[in-house]
Amino acid sequence: MTAQAQERLLYQGAEVGMCTQPLGDYFVMGGIRPQFELHCTALWRRYIGRWEIVDDRLYLIDLSGTLEDGTEASVATVFPDFPERVFAHWYTGTIRIPQGEMLKYFHAGYGSTYERDLFLEVVRGVVVSTRVQHNSKSEPDDVPEDYATDEDGPVKIFPLIEEERGFVVGHDQLQERLSVQEIEAREMVHDPLCAVPNLPFGHLNAVWCRYLEGLADGDELWSFTARWQHKWGKQEHREGYVLIQNGNPGDHILTVWEDPEEQRDFDR
Repeated sequence: MTAQAQERLLYQGAEVGMCTQPLGDYFVMGGIRPQFELHCTALWRRYIGRWEIVDDRLYLIDLSGTLEDGTEASVATVFPDFPERVFAHWYTGTIRIPQGEMLKYFHAGYGSTYERDLFLEVVRGVVVSTRVQHNSKSEPDDVPEDYATDEDGPVKIFPLIEEERGFVVGHDQLQERLSVQEIEAREMVHDPLCAVPNLPFGHLNAVWCRYLEGLADGDELWSFTARWQHKWGKQEHREGYVLIQNGNPGDHILTVWEDPEEQRDFDR
């Protein structure tokens, strides 16, 4: 267990540390993850993203890291058609920004306690509300699950594509039968800075196109919403679309992947 290097965020004219990794959600949702080289245990994710909030929208503006072939990574490594700025429309969750002096150091993930935490609630890449939490040195010694990490990494800090293999959509989680055209109209992503392709599912359009390759005559597409308990015992909220084949839910594609406990804490 090792304390992890924070992501960087330009927010209200200042650059701050960010204990949240929106790019990890992109990889879980099917975005292609480059083969980053591991240099130290303080950076298990193997890269550092630099982000910016403009008019309440979250953008990736820089990416540093080294690929396994020795070349330096950049935003273009992941998003070749958008090398300067990428709208993070795939991200729904709560960004944590530590503020003030460190009150207590914890040698794991993002578990150290600071004087304050600024939380930004984000829905599909757009900041919808904020709050400040004041902390004290008497915080409990156990690290919140969201902030802990080891080589395998917990889900919300270092999400693993492998974890998705355990999730199966149930009949009781189905919402609405939709056509391909209806889904594509619903999932168009618009951005005033043009930092997203004008395609269904935006930067995840290639994932959608691959997904449609599994659609056969007689199959149905349904939206779904689900609560999922992963192998670490933590609950997650997931939304997306699923293929119904011979009456049974099959492969799915995610559009929302978040921690509902994080949301409940935010609303208190």
